[in-house]
Amino acid sequence: MDYKVTARKWRPQLFCEIIGQENLVKTIQNSLSTGRIPHAFLFSGVRGVGKTTTARIIAKTLNCKDLKGMEPCNKCSSCIEITGGYSLDVIEIDGASNRGIDNIRELKDTVAYMPLSGKYKVYIIDEVHMLTNEASNALLKTLEEPPPHAVFILATTEAHKVIPTIKSRCQHFVFKKISTRSIVNQLKKIADNEKIKYTEEGLFLIAESADGSMRDAQSVFDQITIYSGGDINEKSASELLGIPDNHYFTELIESVKTADIIRMLKTIEAYSSSVGDIKIFTMNMISFLKQGILIKKLPNDDELLNIPEKKYKELTLLFENFSQQDLIKIMGIFIELYSSLKGDNSERFLLEAALFKMMDYKNIIPAGDLRNEILALINSGRVGEPERAIIRDGSGLDTDEKTELINVLSSSPVLKSMIQSIGRIEVSDGNITAYVNDMHCLEYLDKNKMEIEAELASRKGKNISLSFKLNQESKPPLKMVDDIVNLFEGKII
Repeated sequence: MDYKVTARKWRPQLFCEIIGQENLVKTIQNSLSTGRIPHAFLFSGVRGVGKTTTARIIAKTLNCKDLKGMEPCNKCSSCIEITGGYSLDVIEIDGASNRGIDNIRELKDTVAYMPLSGKYKVYIIDEVHMLTNEASNALLKTLEEPPPHAVFILATTEAHKVIPTIKSRCQHFVFKKISTRSIVNQLKKIADNEKIKYTEEGLFLIAESADGSMRDAQSVFDQITIYSGGDINEKSASELLGIPDNHYFTELIESVKTADIIRMLKTIEAYSSSVGDIKIFTMNMISFLKQGILIKKLPNDDELLNIPEKKYKELTLLFENFSQQDLIKIMGIFIELYSSLKGDNSERFLLEAALFKMMDYKNIIPAGDLRNEILALINSGRVGEPERAIIRDGSGLDTDEKTELINVLSSSPVLKSMIQSIGRIEVSDGNITAYVNDMHCLEYLDKNKMEIEAELASRKGKNISLSFKLNQESKPPLKMVDDIVNLFEGKII
């Protein structure tokens, strides 16, 4: 059987073919070219980003008999054996299935033997975090003082599970996720070489589903190639991946632009008949709206967007009449819907209710804006600084007593913060009455009344009776403002 899956057929055989890890590869090549070869590497990163592939290329480079500028020749006997997987100088161990101490003891017994044909004996241990504690400690002893001809390359998808003492004896290289655009470019190259038809939109869907893993992208690429009969496009990719076609989302936005409720309901009916998963639909609608927001801020080639140029132009035209704030309002409706979906029979009803709300998005007032408006109205009657307004308020007589009370309150950081809650001060026959707008401030001032009276007496040289009362004409407290906002949001019924 000659057929090979794409991930195997297109596995990189040279450093220059490794995609998305350019800085890491350059560091490794510099290390090998200067002879500063660490006795142990630790490669970490998500699946399918090139950890094991890089390890094999290092093994070939170390043992190649005809290096081409720090690239293996892939023609000498050593390179051919390593590429074929039958070299006796390169030992690959699966840490998941050979995780016991006996397996590592066997490694310790053989590591002292010289390589048979190459310069180095290379041990590649995949999923090293799966080793038992006893096996890890046994490996640690080998890593501490390995023979000069041995190089260990440990690979893991969960670096945090590797014991620190092993980490400290390795040069740690972190493989990052491969960008969507880099995956798309590689899939284009593969499709062109294999004579497979494709659209850029279809390849982008494959790359996005892979979440930074080249191997996952190539596996999905194979599936869709078989499913579509060698014609990869947005429709076939959406169907196989279970992703709602962007056509549905475009129809909904067009329905909003034209206020066409019937068109909106027909779009949902068409989706329900073909796919029907409301939660997936909602999640992808949020992503679609996110793209609309990003398009207003970013150029087409920005990695945060990762969409083909044709789609960029289409979405720019689709969202041109929506402001960023409009899209955030609509996105908020679907975020609220997503959190309310529970997988029962009410999902279709909740989706349609959200869509009716979306139709009226222009009348949605964000809670923050509403609260600020109410506070602005409440504060509009206040003139000048709080202290000056209080002193100017009332009859205008006995201003000294009023000023002195303000001075006493200002001497304490806590009491000073309450001055603005005092609406007015009245003085009559040596008695001072302060009207307080806020009940909490009233209770605190009343509790500390004796201390304030004593301080006033020491300053004025006479006893002064002080009382605090609730100002019946006071503005509503902030709690009331929050209640009003919640009422508008439907949180209070």
